[in-house]
Amino acid sequence: MIGGDFDFLTGSGDIEVREIHGLVRGKAGSGDVEIGRAGDGIDVLLGSGDLDVRRVERGLLKAKTGSGDVTVAVADGTAAYLDIMTGSGETRSSLDGAEAPVDGEPTVELSIRTGSGDVVLERA
Repeated sequence: MIGGDFDFLTGSGDIEVREIHGLVRGKAGSGDVEIGRAGDGIDVLLGSGDLDVRRVERGLLKAKTGSGDVTVAVADGTAAYLDIMTGSGETRSSLDGAEAPVDGEPTVELSIRTGSGDVVLERA
């Protein structure tokens, strides 16, 4: 568990963070990034690596990949604002549509861009 922020830069190595309370920021060429439980936010740029976030509850998740896939699991009870774009990849979501959240309800903003990678959104 990481109590604060975490910054990384890797060429082809994988990154695994089981739980973090702060912000994850970084760049990877061909390495995969796996985050078990996200904290305040995520801001990653990946070339051909995949991003797998097993649970996000709040904050801004910003991800950009060239050919990597992005999988994000949003916590139950958390509203999600979506801004998703992919060049030639597919986008699949099992998140339900809903009204805008009431003030004070947990929310997460997902801003995801892929060139040819797929995007999968689901509930944690």
